[in-house]
Amino acid sequence: MYGDILTEIERSDDAVLDHRAVVGGRRRAMRAVQGLTGGRPD
Repeated sequence: MYGDILTEIERSDDAVLDHRAVVGGRRRAMRAVQGLTGGRPD
């Protein structure tokens, strides 16, 4: 029983980390574009 709960938690943690990586990548890309277009470099 506990093993099932743990694997579920691990799976959701992986999904959250993947989502954060995607969001972080998008933010980095947006910053790069802003830098090229003369926006504030972050």
